[in-house]
Formats: sequence, C-alpha cells, structure tokens
Amino acid sequence: KMKAFLTPLQGLAEFEQIKEKSKTNKGILQVSGCMESQKSHLMYGLSGIAPYRLILAEDERRAREIYEDYRFYDRKVYSYPAKDLLFFQADIHGNLLIRQRMKVIKALLEEKELTVVTSIDGCMDFLESLEKIKEQLIHYESDSTVDTEQLKNQLVALGYERVGQVEMPGQFSVRGGIVDIYCLTEENPWRIELWGDEIDSIRSFDPESQRSLENLEELTIYPAVEHIGDKDMVSFLDYFPEERTIIFLDEPNRLTEKGGAVEEEYRQSRMHREEKGSRNLPENWLCSFEQLQKELNKRNCISVCALEPKQAGWKVREKFYLEVKSISAYNNSFELLVKDLHQYKKQGYRIALLSGSRTRAERLAKDLQEEGLAAFYGQDYDREICPGEIMVVYGHAKKGFEYPLIKFAVMTESDIFGQEQKKKKIRSRDITHRMIVMNQMHRRMLECNLEGTGIHRAQHRLLMTLAKHSFASQVELAKFLEISPATVAVALKALKKSEYITQKMREEDNRRNFVELTEKGRKLVEESCDFFDMLDEQMYVGFSESEKEQLCDYFDRIYENMERLKNAAMEGQNETV
Repeated sequence: KMKAFLTPLQGLAEFEQIKEKSKTNKGILQVSGCMESQKSHLMYGLSGIAPYRLILAEDERRAREIYEDYRFYDRKVYSYPAKDLLFFQADIHGNLLIRQRMKVIKALLEEKELTVVTSIDGCMDFLESLEKIKEQLIHYESDSTVDTEQLKNQLVALGYERVGQVEMPGQFSVRGGIVDIYCLTEENPWRIELWGDEIDSIRSFDPESQRSLENLEELTIYPAVEHIGDKDMVSFLDYFPEERTIIFLDEPNRLTEKGGAVEEEYRQSRMHREEKGSRNLPENWLCSFEQLQKELNKRNCISVCALEPKQAGWKVREKFYLEVKSISAYNNSFELLVKDLHQYKKQGYRIALLSGSRTRAERLAKDLQEEGLAAFYGQDYDREICPGEIMVVYGHAKKGFEYPLIKFAVMTESDIFGQEQKKKKIRSRDITHRMIVMNQMHRRMLECNLEGTGIHRAQHRLLMTLAKHSFASQVELAKFLEISPATVAVALKALKKSEYITQKMREEDNRRNFVELTEKGRKLVEESCDFFDMLDEQMYVGFSESEKEQLCDYFDRIYENMERLKNAAMEGQNETV
C-alpha cells in the first residue's frame, strides 16, 4: 500500500541496507540525518519488517505529532498515553486516559498487526500481563446464557459503576431483563435483552436518544480499571512479542533525558505523598529508565535522529546517514511555489503535495496544470508517481521534506501557506466543556492530594474556611459555606474524631459551640496552601503577565454575562409567582 510514497524509498541504498540488517538485529540501528515529518515516512517505509511496531517519543506532545503524521500512511495506528506521575494513583482525566490505554490493549489482544505510538514514560509504569487481562475478559455470544447476579459482581470487579441509566463509558445498569453496559473500549454502549437467562438480542445504542444502532452477534467486555502493585507485573514493552516487533526510537538523547526526569518526578511525588501520611503505596509501580534501556538494547530497534547522538547507555550496532532536506517556506506566494516546482520538474523530481481538504487538493492540482506543470489530483495512493509529476492528494503532515539522492519530495499546505490555516470555528459549547473539564481535573488533583488524611473534599473546604474565620460557630460556618447547619454538623463530627478541630464555648456565650483548628488541622491547611500555590504556578506556566490579565478580563466578562442570565431568570420567576 501507499506505493506513491514507498516506491521512491527503494532507490535509497541506505534504506535497503537498514531493512536487511534489521532482519537479524538485536540492539540499535542508528539512522541520523532525519527530520520532523520525514521520520514518520521512513518508519512507515520500514514497517513491513515486523507485524508489531512500537514508536517511542520523548513526551506526549512529540508522540502526538508522530501519531498525526503516521496516521496519513496507516489509519490503524494507536496512541498510548502515559499515566500522570504527579498524581500517580488517580486518573485526573476521569477514565479518558484508561479508556485510551485499554483500546490499545484490546488491539494488542485482537489484532495481528498494528503500530503504537507512546512517550518514553508510557513504557515506565508496571502493568498486569496481557495473559492476566485476557483471563478477566467477559465474552457473550447471541445464544449465550447469563447469570445476572454473577455478571453484576464481575462488572464491579472490573471497575464498572452501576447506575440507573448508562450515560458514560465505565457504567452499567440492570433493569429486569435488560442489561446495559458501556464498555470502556467502545464508542457506544451495548444492550443485552434477556429471555429468562438466555440472551434474546445484543445491540449497540445511542446513550442520549436510547435508540438502537446495530445488532451484534457477540461482545467482549474489557476492564474499566488498571490494577497496580500486584506480583508478576510487566512493562508496556513486554506487551510486544520480541521476535515479531520492530521498535523505533525518536531522538535517543531526548529519551534518555526524559527517562531520568520521569524517575526524579516520581521519586519526589512518592516522597511527598509518604510525608503526607499515604500508606501502602505500590512498590513496583515504576520501571527504572536504566532497566528499560537495558531491555531495549536487547530488542530490534531503529533510532531516528537529526544529528548523531551520544551513545550514553545505547548499544549501537550500526550507523546510517540519510541526506534529507526541509522544504522552503513559501509564505503564501504561489509564484515562488510554481517557480520551484518547475525547477523540480527539470531535475526529474517526483513530488507528492498534501492538502487538508479534498476540494482544495482538486483545485490546487488544476491551478498547477494551468501553470504548465504535470500535476494531477490523486485518490489512488498506490499509483506510482513518475519523474516530473506532481501528485496532489488529500492528507496531512506537519512539514514537508525531500530526499535529494532519490529526487523525491513531499510538500504540505503549511509549507505553501504557512502555519496559519483557516481555523475551525470554535463552538461556545467547546469552551464551556473545557472549563468543566479543567474544574474536574482541579478537583481530582485536590482529592488525590488528600489521600491518607482521612478527609474528603467537602470537609477540606470547611477546614480552609475555618482558617479564615477562626473560632466560628456552626451556624456561621453554614452561612459562609452556603450549606445547611445539619450538613456542617455531620462534617464537624468527622473532623473532630480525626482531631483536625476542637469545639469550645466562649465565656461571653456559653449557649453555642465555637470551632477552632487543632495543630493537626493547621498543619493540613498550611500544606494545602503550599499545594494550591504549586498548582496555581504550574497551571500558568508559559503565560506572560499580559496574557494572565487578558484571561482574567475574559473570565470577568463571562461572569458578568452569567450574572445577567441569573438576574433575568430570577425576575422571570418573580413574575410567574
């Protein structure tokens, strides 16, 4: 497949040598001279070496860039996100992160060929083996029998939450003879209808409208949680069979630097949590970078890098150099583009020009034809490009590149028009959703920070209020927090039992109890203030003072709009009354 892009590589002597050496390689084949989007082109060209491909990048940002570039060549590539290290016991993104990871695990168990892109820290946390995960799977066919009580217990053990109505991944409901399950690996939930204990039908449905979408013959339910801390844990690297996997290392120097930083970040996070009183933290949660590097040195690896890297810890078996050039930036100048394309044509270059829109690709091909160029709009990616031809196709790459020795170039719209393409219109709902998600992440970070203290978020809010209003009464606290005195009473009872507060009477008013923080309570408040300071600082890394002021101005305007809505709603209620 993709002969238009792969055939030219066969004329590159180094490419054929790398393919040949990789058949028996154990260690690192180093390829320098590579750059940006060209790396994904080369990696895809070498993907036929093995059915399983693992691409390691320095961080999530770079992994995402590679994933987006590689997807042009292979739509079945998967992105495997790393766990959050600062809050390693909680998924601060809800179950989104586990959902993405579990989709990759499903692919590894069910597909015979695939490519996965991850960051180096995605390989550094210990996991259950694929065999253990496979043992936990629940499988039903359209003629299976179901023990609903057993199924309920199994789903809870797999981390699913029982609800009245399924709305989100990781939930299930049982209503009479109907079982709804929103499997973490699926886009839509399933509905199993029973006739007694026999399955009458299985179908997917829309969680909002509840309308059926597709009848299914079978289903497999994957876990909604990842278990850590057990014995016999493995790394993500172990999920890939050694003899059937090729591993690509993007910039080994950066992988080494990031690997060390990941270990230090985890060490600091763990030390902080232990100081806060967290107990029973998993011992074998993180695989050291040294250990991971040692394993990679035994595998069939190809490193792709711009410059020849330091060999710190890497066992390089052989070195190769490719001559690759970047494409000139045309800054929206069609005349300059046409001029260069005529030069390329004279030299016999084969050119693939990528456009982010099929309509624009077709129009661009016609415009180039009118300039006397042998351009055509191509929909068949297996159609080989002849020397002097320009194939304009629908596709994406971050930046263009050329191989001078084989006279092949790939150009992108960003090379021609610059990075500022027409932006997708942002809906107001998208902005609101981002605000909600950030609020949820902030809340989960606080909950994670409170682990080991024995209190939950609402009680913590009461303690922080007490720090501002020392020696307040129960009624006063209820007013400050805008909750009922009864709710305050329940929280105070728990906090007093945990020795975070004490209740006393004033000499001038012996009818009411007044609440005061204990030394233990004051210490927790101080630690919380430090935590919030750290969080506030990290949230706005990279923001200038003027950008912060502008952000505050935007939020003030949103608040004013909300105030107007609230007042209008209250006026409407008064008129109704």
